[in-house]
Amino acid sequence: LGGQSEVIDLARTGAQIEHILATAASSRCLRPDAVVLFAGNNWKYSLPATPAPPSWRDETLTGEGGSASALLRHRESGLTDIARRVIAGFCKIFAGSASVIVVIPESNLLDWHCQALAPVLGEGRERQWFALDERLTEAMRAGNWSDVLQIAGQLQELDDGVSDASYRAQGLAYLELGKPDEALTYLRRARDVRLWTSKVDPPWLPSCGAAAIREMASECGAHDVDLPDILPAHGRSGIPDASVF
Repeated sequence: LGGQSEVIDLARTGAQIEHILATAASSRCLRPDAVVLFAGNNWKYSLPATPAPPSWRDETLTGEGGSASALLRHRESGLTDIARRVIAGFCKIFAGSASVIVVIPESNLLDWHCQALAPVLGEGRERQWFALDERLTEAMRAGNWSDVLQIAGQLQELDDGVSDASYRAQGLAYLELGKPDEALTYLRRARDVRLWTSKVDPPWLPSCGAAAIREMASECGAHDVDLPDILPAHGRSGIPDASVF
């Protein structure tokens, strides 16, 4: 803008949801013309407070009752509500006074991932699951991508689609088969399904949260910078990876 603008950075490492809204409210005294909200992994911090039925106990998939797939849907719903509430509150703070720009974050989907989740299935089905997982690993090492896709599908039928291992295998298989769009879908799902477990605190925003931000920003008249839409074209393989940095 030819030196006619001033940028004030109010970012805080580790800021949680309540910090974001409090900072936004106090920054009104700066009388900004535009405000940018760029938040990454902090959307999840409020989720542990979401009440869960006692049958889920320690939020582990068991044969006696709980369902990790049901818990995943429960947490996705909770995260969606949180994201919508924050964007609505943020936009309300600056309504009529400043333009709001929301940056929707994306993850390094290809080069970085946690140790795979191994679900507790009960009724002796874990042995079957681990046997399939070993076959999956062997097929991937051999580059038998059609076998990888078949075995991954069997794993998902067995564990109700709550382990990231099969989705990541499918994503890598489709990438090797020259189908980056399909690969992107499965690699994102491998990231997203980790939301069901309390044993990890994933440093990313799952797709349900990104979708909620996208929709609420549109409803509130805010602008968005949609990194999940933008970054794939800049990755070497068509997948967001270390090269985008």
